[in-house]
Parts: sequence; structure tokens; C-alpha cells
Amino acid sequence: MSKFFVRYGVISTLMIIYFAVCFDKQLISMAIIPIRSEFGFSATQAGLMMSAYSLGYALVSLPGGWIADKIGYKRVILFCLGLSVVCAVLFPLATVLSLFILIRFLLGFAHGSVPASTTKGIAVNYGKERRVMLQSVWFVAQNIAGFVALYVGAWIISLNWQYAYWTAAIMYVLVILLSMKALPTMKQFQQGSDDAKKGSPAATHQSSISYVFKNRNMWIFTICIFLFNLILNGANNWYATFLSTHFSRNLVEIGTILSLSSLISIGCAPLTGWLLSKVFKGRENWFIFFSTIFTALLFVLMAQGANLWISVVCIYVAAYTTMFPFVAIKTLPQRMVPENYIGTAMGVITAVSSFGGFVAPTLIGYILDVSSGTFERAFIVLAVLGVIAGLIALFGLKTRESGTKNTAGGVLPQ
Repeated sequence: MSKFFVRYGVISTLMIIYFAVCFDKQLISMAIIPIRSEFGFSATQAGLMMSAYSLGYALVSLPGGWIADKIGYKRVILFCLGLSVVCAVLFPLATVLSLFILIRFLLGFAHGSVPASTTKGIAVNYGKERRVMLQSVWFVAQNIAGFVALYVGAWIISLNWQYAYWTAAIMYVLVILLSMKALPTMKQFQQGSDDAKKGSPAATHQSSISYVFKNRNMWIFTICIFLFNLILNGANNWYATFLSTHFSRNLVEIGTILSLSSLISIGCAPLTGWLLSKVFKGRENWFIFFSTIFTALLFVLMAQGANLWISVVCIYVAAYTTMFPFVAIKTLPQRMVPENYIGTAMGVITAVSSFGGFVAPTLIGYILDVSSGTFERAFIVLAVLGVIAGLIALFGLKTRESGTKNTAGGVLPQ
């Protein structure tokens, strides 16, 4: 396989995989509007449907990351994509709440191992000095998928929401064929990767689970990512409903507004990688803290709900400020965690992150039900949680190497 393909083909394929996953994931924020209308679900019931995805996602993330470390990222990815096809075909056929919840749970189960597996794919195919930036570039797929799902998906959903999911099923099949051809196996490249070389600290036999639970930063990562994903999902899953109920916008208008948000934020992940590598290196905790403070201010403005365009501008700016700390926590392990443990470490972070995503839709749905459908309390709660998460990162995250030895014999940040 040519060096050119190893350099660009693998990361491109991993981005296409993540695009497909995020496209399917994003559809529900628009599809929930006609689904609620058709089946008469309350806000809390709709929140449960969206939360079921995150529960399945969370439960499989840790074992999925561990399995990717053991048997290879490619096998895990192919299994995930295959199960996703089944879920995308079955979801439009559901007719009762329990079936919607079950299929969403299975879809989350299918998607949950993808971030850890693709992170493993980056780690075994690229040198350590390039991984943080490549991980940031990989996140761009999420923003592109959000734009396509909200713009094209909104148009398809306005015709018939079932069509959008059958479109996702076809896309998954194409991505499976691409992945089978384009992704190398772990064994092909792991022999030449940085941490697998003889004598590397990460090549020792310390348990990956033991490493994860003994490292201070991993604890801070997991606490913060829970709160950051709660905020991110709590906002993103309900923006469409906010614009629909508070400002009486139709699906096509909402899709246009929110798709522009995804389009604007395409540069967020690479910008985060550049800022962490060049500007805030060693001071990542301050970067995270400032991002959460700005986010809290934006949510306070949206809570007022006085003007459509003020709210839209806040949504667009929040597309960056809510993603900054999320991407930071998701990319920093590429620099701070040895390659042999990266799948497990990212599995833990993804699992805890997903529990935040599980709590968020139901929490916001409950707040809306007890607030007669108004969003003021919901946005204030998200603002407060953002400040708390920022303070935890500021005072808890150790971003400079202290020289403390770990049990594997390497120098790790504590």
C-alpha cells in the first residue's frame, strides 16, 4: 500500500465512517417533530426516545474500545456499520413508543464503539506528533454530517420522515464496502507505530484498565466530558423544537437555520487542534474554562427568547463554544495516553460522555413539561452546568508533565 494512501486515505475513510454515523444520529433532532405529531408523544416521551440512543452508546463504548485494542479497529468498525444498517431499516417501521426506544437503543449500541475504534485507527497508522491534529480534523466529519442532515435531511423529512432513514441505510452499505477495501488491519501498521517499538513504555504489560483508573487526568476527562456532552446534547437535540415552538418556524426554515450552524462550525475542530497545539499547549485547562464561560453567557441570552435573530446568532456562536471543550477532551488523550491504552481510554471517555447524552434529552424534556413548554429554565440549567464543568477542568486538569513515573516505567502527566 502506497505511503500516499497511508497518509491521506486512512484518515479520509475514518472521516467518512464518522460522517455516516453522525448523519444518522443528527436526523432525530428534526424527525422528532413529525414523529411527535404523528404518534402524539409528549416532550418527556420524545426525550426518552432520544436518550435511549445515548444509553446504548454508553454501555458499549468501554468494551468496544477494549475490544478494538485487542482484535483490531477494522473488525469493530465493520460490525458497528452492519448493525447500523439494520437499525436504519427498522426505525421507520416502528409504530409504538417502546419499539422506537428499543431501536434507538440498538443504534446507540451500534455507534458506541466507533469513536474509540477510529481513535485506535489514527493511533496505529500515524505518528504521535500528528495525532492530536488528525483527531481534530477527524471531528470535521461531524460538522459536515450535521449540515447535510439538517439541510438535506430536513427537506427529505418534510416529504416523509421514513425516507431519511432508508437513505441512511443505503449510505451505510456503501461505507461498509469502502471500509472493507480501504482500511488496513491493525497488524499491518502496528509494528512500525511509535509506542509499539521495542522498549517503549506503552509496550509493557500494564493492564489498560489499571492505567486508565490510576491516571488523574483520566478522572477529570471523564467528569468533564459527562457535563460537556450533557450540555451539547441538551442544546442540539432541542434547538429545532425551540425554534418551532417559540418562534413558529416550519421544518424547512428550521433545517436551513440549523444547517448553517453546522456549516459555520466546520472549522471548529481543526481550530481547536491548532489552538491546543500552538496557543494553549500546557494551558488547555484555561482554554476549556473560557469556552464554558462564553457558552453560559450565550445560553443566558437565549433564555430571554426576545428575538429570533438574537437566538439564531447565539446558536451559531455556541456551535463553536460548546464544541471547543468537547473536542479538547476528546483529543488530548492522543497526546497524554500511550497508544497501547488509547482504545480503552477513549472507550471510557466515550462511555461517560454518552451517559451525559443519555441524561440530557430526558432532563430537558422534563424541564419543558414542568415549565409549560418554555425554554427559559432549560437554558439556565445548561448555563450553570457549563460553569461547573469549566471550573472542574480549570482546577482539576494537570496539563503539564510533572515527571512522575507510572507503573509502566514512563513519564506521564498526573
